[in-house]
Amino acid sequence: ERAKHETSLCQQRAGLWLQGITPWPQPPDPLDLGFQCQITWTGRLPVQGAILAGDGSGGKHTSDPVLRRCGFGLACILPHPNGYNFDYLGYSFGSTPGKQTVPRAEATAILQALRHTRGNAIFICDNLGVASCFNKGPRHSPPANGLLWHAINLARSARLEAGHGFLEVVWM
Repeated sequence: ERAKHETSLCQQRAGLWLQGITPWPQPPDPLDLGFQCQITWTGRLPVQGAILAGDGSGGKHTSDPVLRRCGFGLACILPHPNGYNFDYLGYSFGSTPGKQTVPRAEATAILQALRHTRGNAIFICDNLGVASCFNKGPRHSPPANGLLWHAINLARSARLEAGHGFLEVVWM
């Protein structure tokens, strides 16, 4: 599997050089779960009763897997009882681990929320596939993006076992 990936990368890089484009020195490893992120809070953010909204996006070069880069965003708000106002709790954003696709970026936002918040909260996701996959439960691991979903399921189980509450993922 890794040998096929390396051969494919070499072919893609050769095509970039012929176009006069310098490839990234180190393209993301599709099997790597590491990613860079920024968080505006320390520890686990208390989000009991809050609304978390996650999103993923891709930048330029969406048709080129070597140049494409995707990222996630996560916003946390606490609605006021009057239904009109809310308190801003914090946000996080960062890169997408492994293969650069928007569904992986969307799923990374959920992973970030699971790892860095505590309390029962609603997580709003605008990707039906990602929301459906999460709502199938922690034992469900789809063949596509399986390693990332495995990390999500581990974080989900660890969150519950540690008493940090659960996230209800809602598609919007």
